[in-house]
Amino acid sequence: KKIPFPVIVFLLSVHQSTTMSLNPEKAEARAAARAERKAKRSNKEGEEDKRLRIATGVVKRLVKELAYTQKEIERQKAKIEKCSKDPNYDQTRLPQEKAVLAESEQMLPEVSKKISQGVESLAALVNNAEFTAKVTKGLDEAKALVHEHQ
Repeated sequence: KKIPFPVIVFLLSVHQSTTMSLNPEKAEARAAARAERKAKRSNKEGEEDKRLRIATGVVKRLVKELAYTQKEIERQKAKIEKCSKDPNYDQTRLPQEKAVLAESEQMLPEVSKKISQGVESLAALVNNAEFTAKVTKGLDEAKALVHEHQ
């Protein structure tokens, strides 16, 4: 007589759980891992650390976005120049390439404005003595970012 598959799975799981509980080394390892996870949960960052980390991350991300946009503009300019000189290139696509370039160039002032807003909010956090007294990590990096972009 065949045993149904779900019954086999259940029997195997019961067998594994009973054999695990009998092994003292594994039980100790599980208890140590459980204690480590509990310790990590209790060492969560404070609200001030989180706000500073987020504000710093925003500025870093925007600076990367600005650099990427500038590289994209340079690549697009080179592509347009190359395509305009190539007689085999479909010249009807050239206006589309120029539109992509114009769109990328329009992004520069927006990203720059966002960077200045992000730096202003980060500077407000860094210059607030009450706030910085509660921060435990990331303050030096935030100050360096503010100094670099002001």
